[in-house]
Amino acid sequence: MPTNGSQVGNKKDFPHQIQLPPDFNDEADPTGYVGFEHIVGTLIWASSQASLNLFEASNTVEAVTLERHFTVNLAPDDWPMPVDIWAQISFNWPIENTTLSLYGDEALCDLYHSETTNCRHQPLTANIIAELEIVYLFSERLVSHLDSDEGIEKTARRIRRVFSDLVDHENIIAVEATAMFIDGGLKLSGIRAGHVWVLEDELTDLSLLRESLVSICHEIGAALRGFEQTISPRGENA
Repeated sequence: MPTNGSQVGNKKDFPHQIQLPPDFNDEADPTGYVGFEHIVGTLIWASSQASLNLFEASNTVEAVTLERHFTVNLAPDDWPMPVDIWAQISFNWPIENTTLSLYGDEALCDLYHSETTNCRHQPLTANIIAELEIVYLFSERLVSHLDSDEGIEKTARRIRRVFSDLVDHENIIAVEATAMFIDGGLKLSGIRAGHVWVLEDELTDLSLLRESLVSICHEIGAALRGFEQTISPRGENA
């Protein structure tokens, strides 16, 4: 599971065991590729393994390109709603990926010639990937007490530090702050921090997809709890 430009690293081992439901379909798709529904279904299951609550899920299809887009918010399941800190996972699924997951590698040529026709594409397999974007969001209510550039910079450093201390890989989050100019000064209105995981080998191996998404969900849960302790007013002097 390579990252978006950073070196591949090993995730910290979280003390968890994978518990599969009795009706969990662990068989590989006959096309050899994981489909959109596989990713969404496995992500929903993986979040339960990490004791995360899912809310405000969205599944849309672009009318012209037929590209699919999935977004869902996550927070620890023992946090009362509404939450001030949460994560959002999203990914796009282009029509090419849908075609390959439905019809396999034959889809590369079937639109152009008969399946009995020899061509140079027959021994080839497609390179199918999906970018899983993970964003950590912080509400305006939580960060409104920080009303100076010094406060913004200090908060951004704390967020990066708690995440980098948690993980053993180099795909560290980038922090963005949104500020409003009010009464002659900047007032912090929101913070988001995110990174991208590239799913590649996982899209041809359901077992690997399951392991990766469980690991990601556990990392999200640990990061959210770390952020809550660090960014909240009571942890300001930590």
